[in-house]
Amino acid sequence: MTTKTQTRGYSYKIVKQIQGADPANPAVRLGQLCVAKDISVAEIAEALGVSRQAVYMWFIGLYRPREEHLQKINHLLTVYSQDAAAS
Repeated sequence: MTTKTQTRGYSYKIVKQIQGADPANPAVRLGQLCVAKDISVAEIAEALGVSRQAVYMWFIGLYRPREEHLQKINHLLTVYSQDAAAS
């Protein structure tokens, strides 16, 4: 078994944690979308102005983002979902 997936350096372990996390959490949904669309954690961290570690913790549902970040996450969900629909 390989330890890396085909997606931007997400480890197998992280992908499994993201897939198993509660999709009611917008950050988890963004994580699932990023894995599916091959969007890097570094790109998301830069867009949100936080560390990659924070993004990983949000993606697996270990921590919940503050309201200011949730608004940006919801915006990214909309943008990336529209990009997926247009493809």
